[in-house]
Amino acid sequence: MPKTFFTADWHLGDARAMELDKRPFASLEEQDREFIRRWNAKVNENDRVYILGDFSMYSDRKTTELVAQLKGHKHFIRGNHDRLSEKTLAALFKTAESYEEINLDGQHVVLCHYPIAHWRGQRYGYVHLYGHTHCGEDAAFFEQYRKWCREQGIRFYAYNVGCMFHNYEPVTLKEMMEQQAVREAAEDITEEIVEGEYTDESGKDE
Repeated sequence: MPKTFFTADWHLGDARAMELDKRPFASLEEQDREFIRRWNAKVNENDRVYILGDFSMYSDRKTTELVAQLKGHKHFIRGNHDRLSEKTLAALFKTAESYEEINLDGQHVVLCHYPIAHWRGQRYGYVHLYGHTHCGEDAAFFEQYRKWCREQGIRFYAYNVGCMFHNYEPVTLKEMMEQQAVREAAEDITEEIVEGEYTDESGKDE
């Protein structure tokens, strides 16, 4: 059965992004090869992949050469660092939008390059996928807001699909939700330890 994957913030051809994210590649050329290899190791020809912006700083011609090596049906959400022409976008991707909403196995998903504090259907369990923030202060602020909403009992199913958070490979919604559940469980344990309420299996306070 075909799968749906998501990714963002590849910044192909952008040496500054490699430094900003401390990416584990020796050169832009090595990064290109690894992105293609890791993509094709997970994605099959019948799968679809949504790229949520800031994809390539290369020329239209070189970007086209790289995209041609990627498996699957590719969809694009524009970011603030995308410079590809409309003609190239139309040739490379099934769709190219600034914002999109899709239904994924009964789950409503809101797609945008930028994180949205209050997206459509948030309180009804709609999921929001985004990129843009990398590992900077914006990411920290948005994470703090997510935690505050969670503490207030407000549904806040938002996931950063930036490649730097997912081993530089496309990721499914299920994978992201599972990763978030693990992180939230760790947060709960940490909060209990800080408050002096955590006990080991014997029931004694740690």
